[in-house]
Amino acid sequence: MVWQSGTIDLPLNTESLLLLLTEGARGTQSRFSHWDIVQWCHLFTENWASSCSDHVIFSVADEVVVQWELYLARQYTLEQMQRFKQSDLLLSRELFANWKTQIEKASHP
Repeated sequence: MVWQSGTIDLPLNTESLLLLLTEGARGTQSRFSHWDIVQWCHLFTENWASSCSDHVIFSVADEVVVQWELYLARQYTLEQMQRFKQSDLLLSRELFANWKTQIEKASHP
């Protein structure tokens, strides 16, 4: 894995979300862990009213967070979760590609 784990210091805007979705689709070659992308998306959704007026953008960022939580709940027990860091886990690369496509389609109907 080539990423460095930690808070992602990018503006809370659509361009940053698209960049992070592109990075997420790179899987283990991403500059950012999927956990850090999820954390950024969570912050984005908490602040979306001031940074984004597009409901599709908000929905995609929220879906990143929701899918992460569902993934963890379906794949791991609490005991298993205690053995590793969340930054070591990966969502499907296809999910990130699909989310990026949703935003691009909404931006260019």
